[in-house]
Amino acid sequence: MSRRSLTLALPLACAAALFAADRADACGGLFCDSASPTPVDQQAERVLFEVNEDQSVTATVEVRYNGDPSAFSWIIPVSEAPDFVDVGNAAVFQLLDAATRPSILPPQGDFSNCPSSPFGFGCGLAFSPAVGEGEGEGDVTVTEYPNVGPYSDIIVVEGTDTNVVMSYLNDNGYLVTEAMRPVFEEYTAESQRYLAVRLQPDATVKDIVPVRFHCPAPGPVIPLRLTQVAALPEMGILVFIAGAQRYRPANYSELLIPAEDLRTDGFGQTNYFPLVSKRIDELGGFGFVTERAQPSATVRGLVGNVFLGTPEEDAGRAEVERLLTDRPYLTRMYTRMSGHEMIVDPVFTESDGGDVDGTLDLSDQTIDACGGGPVAPPCGLLYCGDVDSCASTDQGDGCRCFSSRTARASVAPNGQPTVSCVPSDYDFIGGAGMRGCDGVDCGEGTCLPQNGTATCRCTPEAAAIVDTSSPAGVRCVAAGESYASDQLLWPEPVAPGTTACSGGRGDRAGGALSLVLLLTSSLALRLHRRR
Repeated sequence: MSRRSLTLALPLACAAALFAADRADACGGLFCDSASPTPVDQQAERVLFEVNEDQSVTATVEVRYNGDPSAFSWIIPVSEAPDFVDVGNAAVFQLLDAATRPSILPPQGDFSNCPSSPFGFGCGLAFSPAVGEGEGEGDVTVTEYPNVGPYSDIIVVEGTDTNVVMSYLNDNGYLVTEAMRPVFEEYTAESQRYLAVRLQPDATVKDIVPVRFHCPAPGPVIPLRLTQVAALPEMGILVFIAGAQRYRPANYSELLIPAEDLRTDGFGQTNYFPLVSKRIDELGGFGFVTERAQPSATVRGLVGNVFLGTPEEDAGRAEVERLLTDRPYLTRMYTRMSGHEMIVDPVFTESDGGDVDGTLDLSDQTIDACGGGPVAPPCGLLYCGDVDSCASTDQGDGCRCFSSRTARASVAPNGQPTVSCVPSDYDFIGGAGMRGCDGVDCGEGTCLPQNGTATCRCTPEAAAIVDTSSPAGVRCVAAGESYASDQLLWPEPVAPGTTACSGGRGDRAGGALSLVLLLTSSLALRLHRRR
């Protein structure tokens, strides 16, 4: 290995009991090449845990990555060297995601005179034995695996001295900074090893496929602590657990999103994803929403209604059929977290709870159908952060960030650019040599390098909006009225048989905002855009 990469720490793992030291993790971190520094942004992650009869776990993890393919590398903390490392099929996630995502039954309303929405709908291996087993590298032990798919240089690094482990990773192409030391010290103290993976030199971002491996230790866990290095704000994490029964978080809160909290304008725009972010932040980031929990036989029928039309579909469908035949129950859980919230690794355990059918029924509500187009009030679809405010501007909604926070470009669940507020002192990488502030015009604000990326700290009178023409991806403009996050509950539900051409706007507040006309949850199973 000759390249030096800033590694992306991905959240996914297999673990033993809650807080047990002996864990098998399927998570990691993405890092970028220090010779040509470009931050690696992890946009989203989907994880599948297959709980085996002996309680060991076969984990498959997929990441959405934004950056230079030559800079892509992946470190996954694991409690034991995996029995095998292979590639998974992305169609498995696409089929399971499309079949099991929440189904929103729309409200009543006459939309025949309403204009078309300008936003449209959005929606939400078997290896030969490892080569080089036990090969010593000074005070670290390195286990090598054969190349697979687009991945090369697959190794597991083990050591009891954090200094030696960090030095080895730095000497072999991974940019591990001093700011990352506390995370590595925690994992090393827990006797974790590090599974490291790179893209082959001729691979592209489109070649990135899920990684699949078997974890000898029992129980699923998502080691998020290393993921915080590259996670974008409000990063979506989707978890499937296939086993003998329903699963729940053991050390996080389990949530359900009540239908009465949902709002929709009848054109597919809903407040579902910003509402999830708000509810998770109210728990300090320590929560997962159980979106569906049903017998595999029921899920099999739902998968039959999904059609991808991709070359991988047939193989993915066969793999899903095997999964749902071998394991009688499937649980789907979802959360949205920012890097600074990823301080405790979620552990999952069996649950005695009943089925969750994933249906959110709004049919007892009546939509404002006055013919004026979408009825969402200002900031009714935008969430900026737990201490920040949303604000209206003459260029759309934006984020007015709290004084200790800065506005950073991000990606919404529908793949569209957005902006969020992040702590300005949350920095693993430093600004020097990365996406610095040279040539960045923040408008009514100043540029601040944060975690290797240019961000904009707006003046108190301004809010940050998306600006794809700017290297920072955001720009500060004059703000109008500001709104608290309660504005997401727009407008109050209307009784059937009445109309409402205006709705409550929630409490106004000074603070922050993020411009993102945030996506819509799918109203049909065939809409299968990735989150």
